[in-house]
Amino acid sequence: MCAVSLAVELEKEEFIELVVAALGLSLVYAYPSLYSFPIALVTIAAAFVPHELAHRYLAEHLGFRSRFRLSTPSLVSSIMICLLSGGLVKVGTAGAVEVQGFASEDDMGEIALAGPLTNMLIAALSALFSPASPLFAIIAIVSAGMGVFNLLPVPPLDGHYVARWNRQNWALVFGLSLLVSALVSWSVVQDALGWLLWSWRGF
Repeated sequence: MCAVSLAVELEKEEFIELVVAALGLSLVYAYPSLYSFPIALVTIAAAFVPHELAHRYLAEHLGFRSRFRLSTPSLVSSIMICLLSGGLVKVGTAGAVEVQGFASEDDMGEIALAGPLTNMLIAALSALFSPASPLFAIIAIVSAGMGVFNLLPVPPLDGHYVARWNRQNWALVFGLSLLVSALVSWSVVQDALGWLLWSWRGF
Protein backbone atom coordinates (compact mmCIF):
# COMPACT_ATOMS: atom_id res chain seq x y z
CA MET A 1 0.00 0.00 0.00
CA CYS A 2 1.39 3.38 -0.98
CA ALA A 3 2.35 5.52 1.99
CA VAL A 4 0.92 8.67 0.43
CA SER A 5 -2.45 7.10 -0.29
CA LEU A 6 -5.32 7.68 2.12
CA ALA A 7 -7.38 4.88 0.59
CA VAL A 8 -8.30 1.93 2.78
CA GLU A 9 -9.27 -1.20 0.90
CA LEU A 10 -11.98 -3.14 2.73
CA GLU A 11 -12.84 -6.76 2.15
CA LYS A 12 -16.48 -7.46 1.33
CA GLU A 13 -17.14 -9.22 4.63
CA GLU A 14 -15.35 -6.48 6.54
CA PHE A 15 -17.40 -3.80 4.79
CA ILE A 16 -20.63 -5.62 5.68
CA GLU A 17 -19.56 -5.90 9.33
CA LEU A 18 -18.74 -2.18 9.43
CA VAL A 19 -22.15 -1.33 7.95
CA VAL A 20 -23.93 -3.59 10.46
CA ALA A 21 -22.02 -1.94 13.31
CA ALA A 22 -22.93 1.54 12.03
CA LEU A 23 -26.60 0.62 11.66
CA GLY A 24 -26.71 -0.92 15.13
CA LEU A 25 -25.05 2.06 16.78
CA SER A 26 -27.37 4.40 14.88
CA LEU A 27 -30.33 2.56 16.39
CA VAL A 28 -28.80 2.99 19.84
CA TYR A 29 -28.26 6.72 19.39
CA ALA A 30 -31.68 7.29 17.80
CA TYR A 31 -33.80 5.34 20.30
CA PRO A 32 -36.46 6.05 21.55
CA SER A 33 -37.18 8.51 18.73
CA LEU A 34 -36.72 6.31 15.68
CA TYR A 35 -37.68 9.28 13.51
CA SER A 36 -34.18 10.58 14.25
CA PHE A 37 -32.57 7.40 12.87
CA PRO A 38 -31.41 9.10 9.61
CA ILE A 39 -29.69 11.83 11.63
CA ALA A 40 -28.10 9.24 13.90
CA LEU A 41 -26.92 7.26 10.88
CA VAL A 42 -25.23 10.31 9.35
CA THR A 43 -23.66 11.12 12.72
CA ILE A 44 -22.29 7.60 13.18
CA ALA A 45 -21.04 7.59 9.59
CA ALA A 46 -19.17 10.82 10.30
CA ALA A 47 -17.78 9.93 13.74
CA PHE A 48 -17.57 6.15 14.24
CA VAL A 49 -16.59 4.98 10.75
CA PRO A 50 -13.63 7.39 10.30
CA HIS A 51 -12.47 6.49 13.82
CA GLU A 52 -12.21 2.81 12.90
CA LEU A 53 -10.76 3.48 9.45
CA ALA A 54 -8.05 5.65 11.04
CA HIS A 55 -6.92 2.66 13.12
CA ARG A 56 -7.05 0.53 9.99
CA TYR A 57 -5.09 2.97 7.84
CA LEU A 58 -2.28 3.54 10.32
CA ALA A 59 -1.91 -0.19 10.99
CA GLU A 60 -1.55 -0.80 7.26
CA HIS A 61 0.83 2.15 6.97
CA LEU A 62 3.05 0.60 9.66
CA GLY A 63 3.15 -2.65 7.71
CA PHE A 64 0.52 -4.71 9.54
CA ARG A 65 -2.48 -6.48 8.09
CA SER A 66 -5.64 -5.37 9.84
CA ARG A 67 -9.41 -5.50 9.54
CA PHE A 68 -12.46 -4.23 11.33
CA ARG A 69 -14.25 -7.06 13.09
CA LEU A 70 -17.83 -6.77 14.30
CA SER A 71 -18.41 -7.88 17.89
CA THR A 72 -21.96 -9.20 17.83
CA PRO A 73 -22.15 -9.71 21.63
CA SER A 74 -20.99 -6.11 22.23
CA LEU A 75 -23.45 -4.67 19.72
CA VAL A 76 -26.36 -6.74 21.07
CA SER A 77 -25.43 -5.68 24.62
CA SER A 78 -25.37 -2.01 23.57
CA ILE A 79 -28.81 -2.32 21.98
CA MET A 80 -30.30 -4.24 24.93
CA ILE A 81 -28.93 -1.77 27.51
CA CYS A 82 -30.38 1.08 25.46
CA LEU A 83 -33.80 -0.60 25.13
CA LEU A 84 -34.02 -1.67 28.79
CA SER A 85 -33.07 1.83 29.98
CA GLY A 86 -35.62 3.46 27.71
CA GLY A 87 -32.86 5.09 25.72
CA LEU A 88 -31.26 6.75 28.75
CA VAL A 89 -28.05 4.68 28.68
CA LYS A 90 -26.20 4.54 25.38
CA VAL A 91 -23.10 2.34 25.23
CA GLY A 92 -21.50 2.60 21.82
CA THR A 93 -19.50 -0.60 21.45
CA ALA A 94 -19.81 -2.70 18.32
CA GLY A 95 -16.38 -3.94 17.30
CA ALA A 96 -12.77 -2.98 16.78
CA VAL A 97 -9.89 -3.12 14.33
CA GLU A 98 -7.77 -6.23 14.79
CA VAL A 99 -4.05 -5.93 14.05
CA GLN A 100 -2.46 -9.10 12.70
CA GLY A 101 1.17 -9.91 13.33
CA PHE A 102 3.56 -8.94 16.12
CA ALA A 103 2.97 -5.31 17.04
CA SER A 104 5.08 -3.67 19.72
CA GLU A 105 3.63 -1.45 22.46
CA ASP A 106 4.82 1.56 20.45
CA ASP A 107 3.01 0.34 17.35
CA MET A 108 -0.21 -0.43 19.24
CA GLY A 109 -0.06 2.92 21.01
CA GLU A 110 0.26 4.83 17.76
CA ILE A 111 -2.47 2.78 16.09
CA ALA A 112 -4.78 3.27 19.07
CA LEU A 113 -4.14 7.02 19.10
CA ALA A 114 -5.21 7.44 15.48
CA GLY A 115 -8.92 6.93 16.21
CA PRO A 116 -9.40 9.55 18.97
CA LEU A 117 -7.23 12.09 17.11
CA THR A 118 -9.48 11.63 14.09
CA ASN A 119 -12.52 12.24 16.30
CA MET A 120 -11.00 15.48 17.59
CA LEU A 121 -10.35 16.70 14.06
CA ILE A 122 -13.89 15.83 12.95
CA ALA A 123 -15.34 17.52 16.04
CA ALA A 124 -13.39 20.73 15.44
CA LEU A 125 -14.27 20.90 11.73
CA SER A 126 -17.93 20.12 12.38
CA ALA A 127 -18.11 22.82 15.05
CA LEU A 128 -16.89 25.36 12.51
CA PHE A 129 -19.84 24.50 10.26
CA SER A 130 -22.41 24.17 13.06
CA PRO A 131 -23.85 27.67 12.45
CA ALA A 132 -25.00 26.40 9.04
CA SER A 133 -26.90 23.38 10.35
CA PRO A 134 -27.73 21.73 13.70
CA LEU A 135 -26.57 18.44 12.15
CA PHE A 136 -22.96 19.63 12.25
CA ALA A 137 -23.43 20.50 15.92
CA ILE A 138 -24.64 16.97 16.66
CA ILE A 139 -21.71 15.44 14.79
CA ALA A 140 -19.30 17.71 16.67
CA ILE A 141 -20.67 16.76 20.10
CA VAL A 142 -20.84 13.02 19.38
CA SER A 143 -17.38 12.91 17.80
CA ALA A 144 -15.82 14.87 20.66
CA GLY A 145 -17.49 12.61 23.22
CA MET A 146 -16.38 9.52 21.33
CA GLY A 147 -12.79 10.76 21.38
CA VAL A 148 -12.80 11.43 25.13
CA PHE A 149 -14.50 8.13 25.96
CA ASN A 150 -12.09 6.07 23.87
CA LEU A 151 -9.10 7.70 25.55
CA LEU A 152 -10.07 6.43 29.00
CA PRO A 153 -7.11 4.27 30.13
CA VAL A 154 -9.08 1.07 30.64
CA PRO A 155 -9.06 -2.02 28.41
CA PRO A 156 -10.19 -2.57 25.75
CA LEU A 157 -10.43 1.16 24.99
CA ASP A 158 -7.81 3.00 22.94
CA GLY A 159 -6.61 4.92 25.99
CA HIS A 160 -5.37 1.70 27.58
CA TYR A 161 -2.95 1.06 24.72
CA VAL A 162 -1.87 4.70 24.52
CA ALA A 163 -1.17 4.89 28.28
CA ARG A 164 0.72 1.60 28.22
CA TRP A 165 2.82 2.93 25.33
CA ASN A 166 3.58 6.35 26.82
CA ARG A 167 1.81 7.85 29.86
CA GLN A 168 2.99 11.36 29.08
CA ASN A 169 1.60 11.18 25.56
CA TRP A 170 -1.66 9.78 26.92
CA ALA A 171 -1.98 12.58 29.50
CA LEU A 172 -1.25 15.22 26.86
CA VAL A 173 -3.73 13.83 24.33
CA PHE A 174 -6.42 13.16 26.94
CA GLY A 175 -6.11 16.74 28.19
CA LEU A 176 -6.30 17.94 24.59
CA SER A 177 -9.44 15.88 24.02
CA LEU A 178 -11.09 17.44 27.08
CA LEU A 179 -10.14 20.90 25.83
CA VAL A 180 -11.50 20.20 22.35
CA SER A 181 -14.68 18.79 23.86
CA ALA A 182 -15.15 21.87 26.04
CA LEU A 183 -14.51 24.29 23.16
CA VAL A 184 -16.84 22.35 20.87
CA SER A 185 -19.57 22.32 23.53
CA TRP A 186 -19.20 26.05 24.09
CA SER A 187 -19.34 26.72 20.35
CA VAL A 188 -22.45 24.56 19.94
CA VAL A 189 -24.17 26.30 22.88
CA GLN A 190 -23.47 29.68 21.30
CA ASP A 191 -24.87 28.47 17.98
CA ALA A 192 -27.96 27.07 19.73
CA LEU A 193 -28.57 30.41 21.41
CA GLY A 194 -28.19 32.06 18.02
CA TRP A 195 -30.79 29.72 16.49
CA LEU A 196 -33.19 30.46 19.37
CA LEU A 197 -32.69 34.20 18.98
CA TRP A 198 -33.23 33.94 15.23
CA SER A 199 -36.42 31.93 15.79
CA TRP A 200 -37.66 34.42 18.39
CA ARG A 201 -37.11 37.33 16.01
CA GLY A 202 -39.03 35.38 13.37
CA PHE A 203 -42.13 35.69 15.48
